[in-house]
Amino acid sequence: MSTLQEFSSAANIPSFLVSYVLLPFAMGFRQAFSAVSSAREKTEHTVSLTFSEIYAGVFMNNAMGLAIFLLLVYIRDLSWNVSTEVLAILIICTAMGLFASFSNKIPFWACIFVYLLYPISLLLMYFLTEVLGWS
Repeated sequence: MSTLQEFSSAANIPSFLVSYVLLPFAMGFRQAFSAVSSAREKTEHTVSLTFSEIYAGVFMNNAMGLAIFLLLVYIRDLSWNVSTEVLAILIICTAMGLFASFSNKIPFWACIFVYLLYPISLLLMYFLTEVLGWS
């Protein structure tokens, strides 16, 4: 965490932008590039599999990260100051999970919606913290 803060100060970039935009982009770029390049066949089946792979990766990353985080908070009896982040993750993961559970083929419009879930989650966190005053 301190490395991210030092990087954001040295680069004159807000720490929020580094933590929630640049770092996830850098971490997921290789997987997304691999998935998109495999979809160049442009058949409905390969594109659907590509989006399913991306959705599964995002869901598992968020679910595992959240589970490990909550387990550490419980085991170490740490104070709880992350309600907004956990709520945003649960809402987005639930939306993605429900959508993926009820569809065999993923239409293109759904992909646009799912890609918009990340900015929606950032707006949700902003709304919960800045407007409603949650911590």
